[in-house]
Amino acid sequence: MESFPDSTWHDYLAKIKSKPHREILEKVVELLPKDILCAVECGCGVGNNSQFLINNGLNVHAFDKDPNAVNLCRMRFINESNFAICLSDLDTYIYPSNGLVIADSSFFVCNPKRFEICWHNLARSIQLGGLFCGDFLGLNDSYAKHDLDNVLALSEADIRRYFSSFEIIDWHERNRSGVNFQGEEINRHSHTLLARKLQ
Repeated sequence: MESFPDSTWHDYLAKIKSKPHREILEKVVELLPKDILCAVECGCGVGNNSQFLINNGLNVHAFDKDPNAVNLCRMRFINESNFAICLSDLDTYIYPSNGLVIADSSFFVCNPKRFEICWHNLARSIQLGGLFCGDFLGLNDSYAKHDLDNVLALSEADIRRYFSSFEIIDWHERNRSGVNFQGEEINRHSHTLLARKLQ
């Protein structure tokens, strides 16, 4: 592992540790069967969601395609035996058997041509009774309309098809207009799902 002698790294770690986990994870933990011990976080970023899961007794396997995020998490969890991380993307990650997969916006940038195999591998790794919690970009999102080759956007019908072997517990759709940092009008459209694997 790389060493980070610069104290600014420690200052940065202290700041990110104070940021909250995603609120929906509190519901996830309540619904998770007690015999589930392993969780996977796709595109873990700085590890705030992973920290919450660890604090609630789960062993977390995480991955991210950004080397900086991976190195930062290695520093953050250096003394945490319930955390493992690797540098990977959705196309190549090998999912361990688990009871929970978290995908916080990571599928937005999944190669559309590779999503079928990515989803197959992910869904197959979740134990019966386990949970999936994650986001999917909607068809009305401006980002999706500009780069269809590199951005994955799904219709409601597509999502229901992918979750045919799951019980959908919660489905929240956001579809709203706004302005980006450049002052351009944009539309943000996404679906957040919490679902339990039934078969």
